[in-house]
Amino acid sequence: MKRKIKLSLFVVILVMGIANLGQANTYTVTNLNNSGNGSLRWALDQAGSHSGSDTIKFNPALTGGTICPTSELQITSSSKAEETIIDASDIWNEATNMPGITIDGNCCGSCEGLNIRSKNCEIYGIAIMNFEDDCIQPQSGADYLILGGPGHKANVFGGCGGEGIELQANDCHIYGNYVGVTPNGADIGNGDCSKGLGGLVFCSGASDNVIEKNIFAHNWGFGTKCWSANNDDGNLITQNSFYQNKDADRNGSCSHWGLGIDHGASNGDGPTLNDGQKKSNEFNDGMDYPTFTTAELSADGNTLYVKGFVGTLPGQTVFANSRVEVFIADPDPTGFGEGKTYLATLTTGSTGNFEGTINVSAIGGFAVGDYITGTATDPNNSTSEFSPLLAVIPGC
Repeated sequence: MKRKIKLSLFVVILVMGIANLGQANTYTVTNLNNSGNGSLRWALDQAGSHSGSDTIKFNPALTGGTICPTSELQITSSSKAEETIIDASDIWNEATNMPGITIDGNCCGSCEGLNIRSKNCEIYGIAIMNFEDDCIQPQSGADYLILGGPGHKANVFGGCGGEGIELQANDCHIYGNYVGVTPNGADIGNGDCSKGLGGLVFCSGASDNVIEKNIFAHNWGFGTKCWSANNDDGNLITQNSFYQNKDADRNGSCSHWGLGIDHGASNGDGPTLNDGQKKSNEFNDGMDYPTFTTAELSADGNTLYVKGFVGTLPGQTVFANSRVEVFIADPDPTGFGEGKTYLATLTTGSTGNFEGTINVSAIGGFAVGDYITGTATDPNNSTSEFSPLLAVIPGC
């Protein structure tokens, strides 16, 4: 009898011990130091040495503070670093309408801000700024990353010499962030268009990502772009805002305009014209953009009627059931607008054509003579570049 009791007790202790190995821990950052106990680097090291989900929080007394690391910060590739959550959303700086913690690159030399190498991580409410290289780089293997969210979960990436976000991973959700611009609209552009740098780049191997409701503005080059001969697909770019992504590097020497979305070569190749096909050897299957043939605003200014097709001509069935997002454009000299204000989503019929009415009564200042643009996304979530601009004319 005693032996059975001892065996049962041993089993209970063993089970409890195994459970504790995966127990979620919280590490609180208590100072702004580069390293040492209580620093962000210390918290990242702790999370990287403990199995299970770990959350890094920040003492509210640090609100408005700046961490100036002397070397790159990392979520390591160790399996123990998986499910690391960095969450400063609860100390958002209401006085400045900015994240409560800024990671600043002015002490770092030539390095990136935050390098993520493990999967299932989450980053909320952080500003990463002024690094010579990328602000943040989710590397290959950092799959299922959640970067940002609504409200105070948004991150801010700006002033970096590389990309705001260099994305090498799969199945990530990048939502609600400010890239090249602050929540107050200030210009903090990333990149250098002469080097193929800007807001967000999809590197080779980046597939099935969702880029949603972010603002990409004032970047020195493109808003988003694929890198080189990237033939990955399933990258959904939806309901974002793109504007004032520039036609000049920091020395004013670039000769091409920074498109909102550029699926071209390594340093951006400008608009990629429709060819009426989908090609598996091109980024996002070479998805064609929509062509708007009609954009009429009702006499009372409340309803926009649009009509068009996806592809080179009306009636191309390869583009059936595509989702067409309609935007008020921020025009640029290429004639292919950056979509600044999302209006609505329409769906093509079986022949690749679309039409519909959009309620614009809540859009202040929208008028005849403004321009619209749009993107098309196929049923596999591959999104096109922006379409050519079309001026709005009077309707009935």
